Amino acid sequence: ITTTGVNSYAINSNTTGGQVTIDNYANLNTEGGTGIYANAGGALTITHRAGATIKTNTNSEATVSTSGLGIHGGITNTASTADAKEFVYGDVATRDRHAVYLDNHGLGNVLIEATGNISTTGTVAGSSAIIGQHFNTGAVTISYNNAAGKVQTAADSSYGIYGGGNGGNVLINVLAADGISTLGAQSHGINASNTTGRIDITNTADSITTTGTGAHGINATSTTGAIAITNSKAISATGQSSRGIRAASTGGDINITNNENITTSGLAGTAIDVEIPTTTNMGKVTIADLSHKTLISGEKGIMVTAGDDSLIQSNSTINATTDSTAANKWVHGIDLHVEQTTAAAHAKVVYSGPAITLVANNPTNGDVIRRSATRDGSASAT
Repeated sequence: ITTTGVNSYAINSNTTGGQVTIDNYANLNTEGGTGIYANAGGALTITHRAGATIKTNTNSEATVSTSGLGIHGGITNTASTADAKEFVYGDVATRDRHAVYLDNHGLGNVLIEATGNISTTGTVAGSSAIIGQHFNTGAVTISYNNAAGKVQTAADSSYGIYGGGNGGNVLINVLAADGISTLGAQSHGINASNTTGRIDITNTADSITTTGTGAHGINATSTTGAIAITNSKAISATGQSSRGIRAASTGGDINITNNENITTSGLAGTAIDVEIPTTTNMGKVTIADLSHKTLISGEKGIMVTAGDDSLIQSNSTINATTDSTAANKWVHGIDLHVEQTTAAAHAKVVYSGPAITLVANNPTNGDVIRRSATRDGSASAT
């Protein structure tokens, strides 16, 4: 199916109360429009079959439209208890809009399973490859599983994979991929956000690569929900102020397990960065970096600010180097600060790796291991 009109659709189906099921085996080419667009009041299921391709606005001469999406699906009925599902087994390529998008305003869940190559190539900010979003309290689950598949974006604020929750749990599983890569600023490879629900991210893709300023390899933020991240493949986030793995919550516990090399060589880069920012939030942080890998950072190897008893364990080689010429610029191999004003909390670092190396300019300031605890807590390092 081929369309050339601005804001046209190859497949378009909408109902306010009933269910929508779309099963696509065809190649869809929409220069100026959207491949598959569907809104349902009840259950929604979109399947894009292996061997089929969707291309929207990929011709550089085409008129960029306000649609231009690869696959867009959603449940609009806020009283619906049905699930929204997308099974994306074929390739999807867009230029200046999201490639795969699914949301739910009702009480059911959001599920995306993808194995195809998913890419956005344009320069319009916010053109992510895969997005699963919930506007109510249901769960969001996104899985990608294809050792030969690629997930790619080019513009600013364009994530490889994004899961957004509003109280329900968010689960992102990258079981296999031939790389997740982004080029733009603040374009995280894997990104998740939530309010009170959990976030669980597991990555076993061959690699995650980001090059833009503030573009993290894996990023997770929650208001009060717990966060757990397990990474088993190499991450390279080389833009200024980028993090390999970043997690932040204002109260939930955070657990990070890293089993591979992380490179964040840009200015002010940090390999692993975890933050529970205020002194009244009782969130614990546990980091296990115990696979004898290498962490290379532009400023800090592992940095944690927490609100309750926290532990960092690492046996990686850590190289923290800053090229900044700013006065009193500090670099840290491992930096753990537990800040709590209402109860005693404890900061503990256990390092058993071969070496932590610091290099800084103007002047050379830094701590190989820095740990501190406020109020009556203890701070220790082994």
